[in-house]
Amino acid sequence: MSISSKAKNQWRKTVTGYIFLLPVIVGLALFTILPLCKSLYYSFTEYDNITSPVWIGVRNFISMWSEPFFVKSVGNTFLYAFVSVPLGLFCSFFLALALSANLKGIKVFRALFYLPVILPAVASGVLITDLFSHTYGIYNRILTALGMPRFPFFAAENTAMFSLILYGLWGMGSSMLIWLAGFRSVSETYYEVAKIEGGGPFWTLFHVTIPMTTPTIFYNLVMGIINAMQIFTPVYVITSGGPNGATSTLAYLIYIYGLSYWEMGLASAMAWFLFVIIMGMTLIVFKTNKWVYYEGDSAR
Repeated sequence: MSISSKAKNQWRKTVTGYIFLLPVIVGLALFTILPLCKSLYYSFTEYDNITSPVWIGVRNFISMWSEPFFVKSVGNTFLYAFVSVPLGLFCSFFLALALSANLKGIKVFRALFYLPVILPAVASGVLITDLFSHTYGIYNRILTALGMPRFPFFAAENTAMFSLILYGLWGMGSSMLIWLAGFRSVSETYYEVAKIEGGGPFWTLFHVTIPMTTPTIFYNLVMGIINAMQIFTPVYVITSGGPNGATSTLAYLIYIYGLSYWEMGLASAMAWFLFVIIMGMTLIVFKTNKWVYYEGDSAR
């Protein structure tokens, strides 16, 4: 085959590859990059989604700090992330550890714990609202039957965020599935050596299982931070940011200002503020990932 024929063949393969990639590229451009650029522009404008945007510079980024519940929403978002992420990692890890046992019927329990993940988020929120209701919820009925006082859950300021964090554990089946995959990736050789050396269950857990699944820990940590900082659906469906802003988060506030108050410029500024926070936290995690062990990576 001549050089020109090889070049034509290579060119044809390249064009074919780009044709197959074209739907993804077009979709990414139209539904991700373009809205991203437009929201960045709107963040520097006064825009109500009806009239033409008016350029106002960085005024939105300054004025948002004086908006009602903004500072409180920032604090609530960080509180939710800093509590729910470690709690979710801990609970999903030990749940997956329990469900990794090779027992008869264990797959049924795995499916049951994963079931909340595939349920619609709105339906789950409505269900949780009924279960945790201060007046007619089943949990308070049980407390009343036992002669104990009713627990306010989402109805009181000092317990609403705790209840929201507790609800976050409802969807830990997704992390559980990733943990199970991480456990499967650990070679049985390590456990056999630990057993021969006389290592007990706790020694094996802290010296074999956890060190060998640090890539899984790292992945769940990063995704947990990103998801927790964008918490929206439970707030919207269950509490509407209340009571008195106790569960209002940045994502919920962005929705309110953008689609209820029609202050798209201010909402875009808040969205970019949230984006910078998430990106900064993610970069910090990546910069401090020396504790992650990748088997076969000699550079580490």
